[in-house]
Amino acid sequence: MIRLYGLLILLFLASCGSEDSTDNSSMSDDGERENDLPAPAGLASAGGEVQKEETPPRFAVDVLDERGEGIFGFPPEIDTLFGGMSWSEGPLWLPKQQMIICSDVPNNHILSWREGEGKKVWLANSGIDGSTDSPEPGSNGLILDSDGRLVACRHGSRQVARLLSPLDDPIAEWEVLADNFRGRKLNSPNDLVYDSTGQLYFTDPPYGLAGQDDDPTKEMDFNGVYRIGQSGDLELLTSDLRRPNGIALSPDGRTLYIANSDAEEAIIIAYELDIGGQLSAISWTLDLTHRTTELPGLPDGLEVAQNGQIFATGPGGVWVIDPDGTPLVRLSTGYPISNVELDAEEEYLYMTSDPYLVRAKLASRL
Repeated sequence: MIRLYGLLILLFLASCGSEDSTDNSSMSDDGERENDLPAPAGLASAGGEVQKEETPPRFAVDVLDERGEGIFGFPPEIDTLFGGMSWSEGPLWLPKQQMIICSDVPNNHILSWREGEGKKVWLANSGIDGSTDSPEPGSNGLILDSDGRLVACRHGSRQVARLLSPLDDPIAEWEVLADNFRGRKLNSPNDLVYDSTGQLYFTDPPYGLAGQDDDPTKEMDFNGVYRIGQSGDLELLTSDLRRPNGIALSPDGRTLYIANSDAEEAIIIAYELDIGGQLSAISWTLDLTHRTTELPGLPDGLEVAQNGQIFATGPGGVWVIDPDGTPLVRLSTGYPISNVELDAEEEYLYMTSDPYLVRAKLASRL
């Protein structure tokens, strides 16, 4: 049985000190915290950026299994770091800079937040330099390679690419790692993960294309999951998923987790990898399809803690999942949550929640 902890949390909105601390939450008749905010509509600003009418998040934590009781603490410490994005994605912790960055995909830039500095535009033209018909031209998933260089899924350019400039002085100049498969353009790379040997796994749904699967510029008749090998060769691992999205690896590198952001098959799959890195079997599948009609969001970004627990976005927020596939906790904001990131010490979980960047303090080391 789900035990819902009703939470009355003041929201500390810290967008360069310009957002007010507000509590717009409401209580249902039985005293439980309501969590039914719709995603707000987009608005075009005078400067051309897409902005949103924003209602502050309402936070709630549902403990689904007794093993999840100690993850976020009670009451949880959750902060809204800033808002003002159109559709946020790809949070990434930069350990040397002690900074979190994330993609604002429709506005084609990467934003940063650091304690004492607030929100800044960290990199303009993150997905494409020039015009495009894409509704989501910016970067999406972000990761650091073994040398600490930024690698991004660039929607507008339909490529996976490495930033050539240093992180302390970022300039939108890129080295392309993959932009086609057997001579056909990729759709719009979405999320990515490195294994311990330097191989890069990524997903390629059609979300960056104006017409998605029906877009006339789409050159693939499928949406794939790929691996860039150590030699740089691109290999297709599977084309069986309609909307492959978030991707992550278990700490031992033997299990590949993939989220399928399809409302008709909203699932998270744990694939076993064989010695050659191929998908060999399915360990478990978490099917959340039945929750998509009642809760905002779909399976999207994934993050795996050092103890193997999976932090997976899905209907209603972030689902913390045991390595055996059992859901332990669900954390919600009232908005769809697209992706998540743990800092290096696993002290905080950062979440891109539609227009907001949010973080939750973990109650203890995982």
